Amino acid sequence: ESDFIGLSNRWLHQLAVAPMGPNGEIEVVEIRTPHIGGKVRYYRYNNEERRLDNVAEAIGEYTTHDIGSRNVDRAVVADLNGDGIPELVVQNQEKNML
Repeated sequence: ESDFIGLSNRWLHQLAVAPMGPNGEIEVVEIRTPHIGGKVRYYRYNNEERRLDNVAEAIGEYTTHDIGSRNVDRAVVADLNGDGIPELVVQNQEKNML
């Protein structure tokens, strides 16, 4: 369960659950409001408090699809540089950079 975003027709796009933390911790990665603002956030499970804690945010505005499209697969999570930690690849809001 996530926080209330505040307005109708706003949503979160969960992208991955993977060992993305600096020491291989499992994290949940999302884009909050991928059409407007598109903030990438990383969460890690806090076992003591039994909740997800926001541990990082990417600077910038990102998206995973076009408004009205049902194709929401414009994100990749994979170990691209061979260091054992998956990276997130997603396009910016202008769709001219990854």
